[in-house]
Amino acid sequence: MNRKLAISLLIIVLVGVSLYSYGELKEKEKSVVLLKAKIQRLEENNKKSVSELEALKKKLNEIQEKYDDFNVIDAFLKEKREIKDRYPWLETMSWDKMVIVSQDTDDKYIFVNDERILNHICDDFLHLKYETYEPPAGFDPDIPRYTYTFIKGDDTYDVSVVDRGIVEIDGKYYVTNLNVHKLGEALMPSPKWNKPGNVDTKIASGGILVADDGVSFSQFRMQMFASMLSEATLLDRKPKDKGEKKSAGTLFSHGEEIEIECYNSYLHITDNKQEYWYRFEKAAFYFSHIFFGMG
Repeated sequence: MNRKLAISLLIIVLVGVSLYSYGELKEKEKSVVLLKAKIQRLEENNKKSVSELEALKKKLNEIQEKYDDFNVIDAFLKEKREIKDRYPWLETMSWDKMVIVSQDTDDKYIFVNDERILNHICDDFLHLKYETYEPPAGFDPDIPRYTYTFIKGDDTYDVSVVDRGIVEIDGKYYVTNLNVHKLGEALMPSPKWNKPGNVDTKIASGGILVADDGVSFSQFRMQMFASMLSEATLLDRKPKDKGEKKSAGTLFSHGEEIEIECYNSYLHITDNKQEYWYRFEKAAFYFSHIFFGMG
């Protein structure tokens, strides 16, 4: 009886061990299958990554080849030619008339008929450099905005100042002369609260100088000339022997005209019938050098 019991217990133990071993084997087989599947996925991902890497290398090589052949001057000249072909009217050297409209007010506009200005607008003023794009948040100008309408015969062309040195033409934006807004600021009368007081400030904030030597739209040069005045000696009367007049010009500032006459040692400035005489050695030379002789 004890022997039979022992044999039975042994059989039970052996069966239990066999079942346990079988279950463990199944678990191991399952782990092996999962590992093989994972390895296969990794190999597939690796092949995909290698393929993507090769594609990126190819694209990089193509970009590098284009970059090696890229010439900044050629690209710049090409875009200039494209702009010229797109807007041939920019080459117009003389306009019949011009209208300036303030975008900040609904009823503020002026007509420009001065040939001295109309004949020089495109020389240095409308100097489109290259196309640009509006920022996602839009433009945020720190300058007054104007729309310039150029008129030649029956044709009209609009240029809108949307930001400092940026204009819009036919829905496209272009980087241009940083002083592009100064034309409107120079010719459009300002409200009294925003109008410069003394002649030095008017000159420093001027927008156009039309002189014997040419036309300047440079605010930097206006400020340089105003600085020159601060170093000159303001006289209380007209000098007895002022000498021969060497050059002259008209500076436009906030809708006003300031007349400037240059002599060897004197400057004569007329602002709203108020006359100012300054003594400054080589006045005519420095006047011409500041506005037209500097690089």
